[in-house]
Amino acid sequence: MTTYREIVYMILDLIKLNSDDAYYTEDHIIYLLDKYRAYILKSKYDKDPTGELSDTNYQTITMTLEPYEDYVRTVNGFPEPSSIGKLRAFSGDMLKDEITLVSPERFRYVGLNRYLYHIIYGTMGPDDKLYLKSSNGQFKYLDNITVRGIFESPSEALKEANKDNSDFDILDEIFPLEENLIPLLIDYIVRELNPAAYNPEDNKNNAKDDLAGLTVKNVNYGKRPKGLEEQ
Repeated sequence: MTTYREIVYMILDLIKLNSDDAYYTEDHIIYLLDKYRAYILKSKYDKDPTGELSDTNYQTITMTLEPYEDYVRTVNGFPEPSSIGKLRAFSGDMLKDEITLVSPERFRYVGLNRYLYHIIYGTMGPDDKLYLKSSNGQFKYLDNITVRGIFESPSEALKEANKDNSDFDILDEIFPLEENLIPLLIDYIVRELNPAAYNPEDNKNNAKDDLAGLTVKNVNYGKRPKGLEEQ
């Protein structure tokens, strides 16, 4: 699996090959990685948002909880989930202790049925934190939850989950994207940061258009998978 660091420095090296004057920060490259990852995944899986998704597109993060009135909630803001994939939350063993995620409207009426005593319900609050409740009062003793999903900004999801980790470095984290799509991702970003590499000049003094037929496929930095159109 590929880390943020590997992809960031690969992009910076490719840009430097085409322009000695270009300078971009690691943070800006990370922002673009998140942006184009979201675009690529939605382009590929838009027709079937939950089907056949590679596990490498998912992230599993741990979020700390705190008591709040009759609920418990995440201490930090909950990262925005993508429209593709399935978001799942667990209070313990990921094989059995799944939290039932519901809409804020439904959240008001759940957790009252004594026959569903052990179910923990969760919903997103207006402060972008995840709130939990259950008819089983033991849920209030939860310290953290495990969340698995595809997030719009994987770097922000990692930062939220590691706010209290002084050793955290986003560049050392695995970039959550299936390996065969990484060349396409790099291609998009290099094309945005250094468009000149995709617009070579026709220096021949003749009436023929020597650039005709030259497409991104001829000069890109990775093979595009089927099913994704060139932009």
